[in-house]
Amino acid sequence: MNRAMCELLVVSSPGGHSIQANIIFNGLKGKVKGKALMFECNGRVSTINGRRVSVSDFNINEVYKLPFVFFQAFKLLMFLKPKVVLSTGAAPGFVLCLVGKLFGSRIIWIDSIANSRKISLSGRLAYYISDDFVVQWEKLETGKSKYFGGVL
Repeated sequence: MNRAMCELLVVSSPGGHSIQANIIFNGLKGKVKGKALMFECNGRVSTINGRRVSVSDFNINEVYKLPFVFFQAFKLLMFLKPKVVLSTGAAPGFVLCLVGKLFGSRIIWIDSIANSRKISLSGRLAYYISDDFVVQWEKLETGKSKYFGGVL
């Protein structure tokens, strides 16, 4: 039986998404029974247990990168086999969540605090595949989305 290499994989795009993801990761890593990893999708090569991995960042104006990022995400998650994928966005975070869902991972999406008026585009897509969907503005809490306060 294949076991997960990590219990929790926290993924994000660079910048503000990464800052929020790091805050969440630092708050959770001591509470996770197994290995917890933080991964920023910035296109730079990282080494995890001797394996070189990379997931590129992209946005709606670079949708042509989607197949390449999907392949990168597939390789990363095939290797890590996380039980839970948590993302603060944006586009590559959604792709990792989508691939994680295909592998049977639990998906937690935390929409960025920067989105005070409406849920982000990536968040609107992640809403349908996530097991838990968290917003950081009380007025955005509806149906499946839950509000617990802001990360920052």
